[in-house]
Amino acid sequence: AAATLQPGMLSTFNSQNVANLAWAFATLGIQDGPLMAGLAHRTLQNEFLSTFTPQAVANTAWAFATLGVRDDALMSGIAAHVTQGKQLANFDYQTISNLAWAFAKLGIRHDALMKGIARQAVQPELLHTFYPQTVSMIAWSYATLGLRSFVLMDALAWQTLQE
Repeated sequence: AAATLQPGMLSTFNSQNVANLAWAFATLGIQDGPLMAGLAHRTLQNEFLSTFTPQAVANTAWAFATLGVRDDALMSGIAAHVTQGKQLANFDYQTISNLAWAFAKLGIRHDALMKGIARQAVQPELLHTFYPQTVSMIAWSYATLGLRSFVLMDALAWQTLQE
């Protein structure tokens, strides 16, 4: 991690590099505070977040949450990025559930983001792709954050009861 933080090194990372490195450290359970702060800073530079794919966004948020690293500026930046325009329409079942889980795991209640996730999750073309883990992660996330979305919960219940 020390080599990554050398002057200039982190500035050469593209969005996939940032997401992959964060994911790797989280998967290994290695919490390196300076590295995670550096990755958050890199992600928030200029318009860099706009180069992230939905999977890179979700993996980055997941990594921070998995390690229990609460970086409010990063998560706020992610929420703002995802809620502008139609970004959430590009998220699949896994990325949308991982994003919801990350915010809930960190205890960050971002109402606009969670409303957007609920709106997107109930779309039939996405809802029909949900697996049991997707349904349970999204339901857990809303319950953990104390968010009541009857439309979302009805849709999750309906999807659960499908044969």
